[in-house]
Amino acid sequence: MVYMQAELLKLPRSLLAKTPTIKNTELVLEQMPHIISSLDAHVDNSLQSVPHLKTVIQLLSNIESSQLKSFSKVQLEQEKIETSEQPQESG
Repeated sequence: MVYMQAELLKLPRSLLAKTPTIKNTELVLEQMPHIISSLDAHVDNSLQSVPHLKTVIQLLSNIESSQLKSFSKVQLEQEKIETSEQPQESG
């Protein structure tokens, strides 16, 4: 019982020591609605950009596909040239 009373006497000092933390927590909690609202606006804005991103991805994919086709044609042409330059074996 004496121990509990001693702990109760310490309690106000402990709370006093935590006052800056409590005030900081209060400030953060006061700002939370604004922060959540801002994040929500950013998410909405990002979601509106998704169709544009899909278009960009499709364009990049088409460019890549076109470049690969061109590269394949060049490779085939090069192989034809190399094959025609090799001496024919007599059979």
